Amino acid sequence: AMSRLILGGIICCLLLRTAYTIPTCAQDDEDCRESHMHPDLLSERGRLTSQSRIAGEETTEYWLDQGKQFVKEKLHTPANQNIAKNIIMFLGDGMGITTHSAARTLLGGEEKSLYFETFPHTGLSRTFNVDKIVPDSASTATAYLCGVKAIG
Repeated sequence: AMSRLILGGIICCLLLRTAYTIPTCAQDDEDCRESHMHPDLLSERGRLTSQSRIAGEETTEYWLDQGKQFVKEKLHTPANQNIAKNIIMFLGDGMGITTHSAARTLLGGEEKSLYFETFPHTGLSRTFNVDKIVPDSASTATAYLCGVKAIG
């Protein structure tokens, strides 16, 4: 009984100490919250802040130029005429467009790209169950690997 009381006292002291060492941020201080939630996340210019911006990104011309440059690079990528011995398929479970957007934002903003997006050839495929709009992993794997939609 005494050892339980001592252990309870130690745990209580540790919890109180932890509660007093956690820094608090003002409700409207996004940079403070980000620095505590993601202390190791740095941008090229130092600590990532909500004010981190690329020069010119507020203009329509900037984004049109970015799109044109992307298309130009893809058009000038020579087609691979070799016959593949194997195909490696990366299948990100639950990795839809919104997940990509969230990952880019976490890395530093919408203009960032994930490593696999730099591959010369990528694709996007969406699949659904026969009986449900929101599928599970088993039925989507069946659709990818067998070419047949399954009942979820």
